[in-house]
Amino acid sequence: MSLFVPSLTQLAVAAATLAVAAVCVGLGQLVGARRPSIALVAGWGVGGLAIVVANTIASVPIPLAMAVIGVVGLVGLVLVIQGAFDEESWESAGRTLLLSLPFLWIAASITPAGYDDYSHWLPNLGYLYLHGHFPTLAEPNAVSVRPGYPYGLALIGLAASLLAQRLAEGAGILWNALLLVAFANLCGDVIATQVRLRRGSDYLRNPLTSTDAWAIAALGVLAAIMLSPSFVPRLFLSNYGDGPVASVIGVVTGAVMLWVSTEPKASGFEGRLLLVAAAGLCCAALVDIRQDSLPMFTLLFVAAVATTPLERQLDRQIRPGMLLLLLPAPLLVALIWREYQVTEIPGGAFSVLPFGAWHWGEMPSALWRMLLVAISKAGHFGLLLIVLGGTLMAVDAPELFTPLQRSGLVMATVLGLGNTLTLVVLYLVADYSLQQAATANEFWRYSVQVGPAVVIAGVTLIPTRIWDWPRTSRLIASIGAALAVLLPLVFIGSLRVDLPRQSHAVYLRGAAADIAALTQGAPSITLVEPDDPELALGNLLPVRYMLLVGLRPTLATPVPKIDLVSGVPPTHVLIDGSTPVDADQGLLPEHKQADMATVLGAPFVWFYDGGKAASELAGITLAPGASYLLAHRDGKTELVKTWPLPDWK
Repeated sequence: MSLFVPSLTQLAVAAATLAVAAVCVGLGQLVGARRPSIALVAGWGVGGLAIVVANTIASVPIPLAMAVIGVVGLVGLVLVIQGAFDEESWESAGRTLLLSLPFLWIAASITPAGYDDYSHWLPNLGYLYLHGHFPTLAEPNAVSVRPGYPYGLALIGLAASLLAQRLAEGAGILWNALLLVAFANLCGDVIATQVRLRRGSDYLRNPLTSTDAWAIAALGVLAAIMLSPSFVPRLFLSNYGDGPVASVIGVVTGAVMLWVSTEPKASGFEGRLLLVAAAGLCCAALVDIRQDSLPMFTLLFVAAVATTPLERQLDRQIRPGMLLLLLPAPLLVALIWREYQVTEIPGGAFSVLPFGAWHWGEMPSALWRMLLVAISKAGHFGLLLIVLGGTLMAVDAPELFTPLQRSGLVMATVLGLGNTLTLVVLYLVADYSLQQAATANEFWRYSVQVGPAVVIAGVTLIPTRIWDWPRTSRLIASIGAALAVLLPLVFIGSLRVDLPRQSHAVYLRGAAADIAALTQGAPSITLVEPDDPELALGNLLPVRYMLLVGLRPTLATPVPKIDLVSGVPPTHVLIDGSTPVDADQGLLPEHKQADMATVLGAPFVWFYDGGKAASELAGITLAPGASYLLAHRDGKTELVKTWPLPDWK
């Protein structure tokens, strides 16, 4: 049960994050979204767009811009409460939220645990919290390995931090979980729409019963979260950008599917226009998460356009021109941020290699590695193959499928295959190392980003005849609801990615807090991982983050200069506290000739682990199996504190 109990601090952050979500729903309603799931993401998109414009062009402090946006969002929320959403969409969202409460509660209990949490996602949030503006040349974000990434996810954390009056490190985790729940709700709405399409004119005489609605909500939650072949806890229950990218793509895919399936006469021109406009603002949120989200948006737009030929072939009154509304908001965010990043944060993002340096020789190995990953992740790629087969059948005989099925299948196929091809190109031209290109670095992780789109297409293939049999519906409602509630509790050990067997983060955070207390006023601290340069980033960067950001209450609080040292003598690698570390290239080779005597002679030196190499560097015996803090005073080396390393197994 201890895994299921958040601390008071985590509860405060969770409450603040939920308040931010409510404001986003209000903003989304004001810009045309008529479903809570779409409104949440659209509100995030319009808020992020406004802040990017305000801070980069008008130099308005972000907290001030957030205050104004918050007031506007509250106005929209009042309208929501007064009935801006129809009763059915509220009931659908309520059922989904109720079934997802155990999952959300667990998400609120998680301490940031992933390497990327501490390499750039949390440092980017910490920079905004301490400075109140995006990084500049005058005030660089040197703690982050990717300071040039868009700050859309960090903006959610900043808003929660301002409300909670503390650095809300868990806000991104809960936000990612909320986005999954929003996607789950949209999956349920898609299933319900499919049932209506089947019943046609008989729907008014035979609408969804309460049992049907609960069964559909349970299927949506299970398909989107615990039974999704693309749900990876370390990605979706973290501050990483992969989870929100995936969920937003899923939400936009669902929105386009609903737009295609809705008869123009039934919904009216204005309703269809507002739906596409809201989806466009969801896309603004998408490109504001990661630098590589712009290619994903391009692929998403192509996928949306690709849904229209089959509908026009069947003489349906689809207006493809409406899809142009998907373009303005995301392109505006991308262009403004790109211009700002090049000017104020140069070198803080991925880049394309010169043609002569492209990784041609590594391509056979990369393709083989991608095939092996696809085989090992049979659930995700198997579902993609099913969707691909369904798309081929729909192209051959479109009249056998509903508009919802046709649009979902086409979008998922374009996204799945297009994403794979895009990754092949990136391994060829992006600034990956030769080894990373040859091993198709993080191919599975990047494939997850289109997983929800494949899932929401897959749910349209659930036979709708099952809803004609009340007993079957009752069985699905009871078993599905029980599974949706109980599975997160049963698999809580897997969802809690911050457990010691999965992450060193909790141990490192505790050690950092001790180091900060023991080294108050010290001008510099050196952190050492003596044995393995491969582990240095994972074991040292969390400690550096905590000392420079996580434990720093205000910008006025002085912090020491932090140096990182890795490697067995004489191949040490040094990163000083003002030099960004490259997350993909590792510790930078140009620092190998550092004056180790000066660095290791810092007032305090912390060794992650003891052993022969550590003892040689320290000049005293440091037994393996523990971390050590040493102090240099009056020409002598003193042992200040020892931390026994936990049994990670």
